[in-house]
Amino acid sequence: MPTDQHPDLRRFEVAVEFLVDQTVYGVEQYVVDATDASGAKRAALSRSENSRYDDDRIPDRRRRARAKLISKDPSEQVGRDGRLLLPDGSKVTGCILLTGRTDLTTLPDDLHVTGNLSVAGTSVGQLPRGLRVSMFLDISNTAIAELPGDLYVGGYLYARRTAIKRIPPTVRIGLEIVGLDETT
Repeated sequence: MPTDQHPDLRRFEVAVEFLVDQTVYGVEQYVVDATDASGAKRAALSRSENSRYDDDRIPDRRRRARAKLISKDPSEQVGRDGRLLLPDGSKVTGCILLTGRTDLTTLPDDLHVTGNLSVAGTSVGQLPRGLRVSMFLDISNTAIAELPGDLYVGGYLYARRTAIKRIPPTVRIGLEIVGLDETT
């Protein structure tokens, strides 16, 4: 749910810890849009019920969540170093649309976006390892020359005016690649 359509929502980064007694045996990061930290924690805890760490074979397991406000506006999430201000391994529910953000150069590793991701017209020069986009990925008008072998895109990959010459056989695209013949 984009925060620009719901101005009362804020974006939180929530770490869900999986514990036995007081020992943490796993942590997952979630990015959640909610009105407050309590709502963000509840949403992340609900999502974590499908986690690989929530294993019925582990007796007396429990979960706890810690929320940190990231921003109200996702476009504020680019740091001075050009990196998208999300930790490696983040899961973003919804879309990340950073089209034209020339200050953006780097995405975090193992980023999972359940909606669309657009870095078209940015200064991103390569995609991170472990990138998963459930809907479409738009990398048009970037200097990206190759795709990581573990890339997953559930829908369309838009690659107009890029330097990509070949697609590794391990890349998984759900629908099709659009504009690859329009490379630079």
